[in-house]
Amino acid sequence: MKRLIVALAVILGATVLGALPGVETETESAGLTYEVTALKGKLLREAPVPEERLALGSILRSGAVLRTGWWASAEISCSARSAHFKLEPSTRVRLTDDVPGVLLDLEKGRVRAWFDTLGGESPSERLVTTPSAVLAVRGTEYGVSVSKRGDTTIVVFSGVVEVRDLARLKDPVRLQAGMHCAVPRGEGPSSPMAHGITAGDFDRGVMPGNSGYAASPGMDSGSQGQMGGSGSMPGSGGGGSMGGGRRP
Repeated sequence: MKRLIVALAVILGATVLGALPGVETETESAGLTYEVTALKGKLLREAPVPEERLALGSILRSGAVLRTGWWASAEISCSARSAHFKLEPSTRVRLTDDVPGVLLDLEKGRVRAWFDTLGGESPSERLVTTPSAVLAVRGTEYGVSVSKRGDTTIVVFSGVVEVRDLARLKDPVRLQAGMHCAVPRGEGPSSPMAHGITAGDFDRGVMPGNSGYAASPGMDSGSQGQMGGSGSMPGSGGGGSMGGGRRP
């Protein structure tokens, strides 16, 4: 909660609001619903209590805390914001309802996010927060990883992502497709660098500078479970089978 309060201060600052048009109010963000659109293994809703194991098609509301099992992965979609998130193994997230514009807070683990185009002249911001960063998008696909100590790595596969550190120690970084940066906890974002990996690589645990698989269970590209079949999405580089919404 302390981290979310810090994120609120960052997002509601006058200069931030000026840079991020269309940020929704707290009233508007409350009551958003999310659906589990693909599932492999165990997905738990830790809050609100009592803890519940979720099934494919489960409906969730803002404020829920979710955790995937050691060998599990899941996709959740927020249709009202045309936003889709793939939670990789051993990942914990909160579907935020107390920070305007924030759809998901990644506490630990890895998430791949993709966003369909929103209609209207001024689409709402679709923000993701981590222990060290705020990520803002306009129709894009990216992967974000948070280490045990709260350091964040962002890799962009399409579109543009604006990355800002929570403490606003540095100016925000605009990441184009094919670039990545790191935001160590308590520090500003690093300079963008090419990452050379695909969305499918990210799903299998590959990160920039790592030619092999990350030490993350359940990432075998041959295991499909309920994750939408064996076909890969166009432009994903293979291996990243998707359930739910289309990539932009």
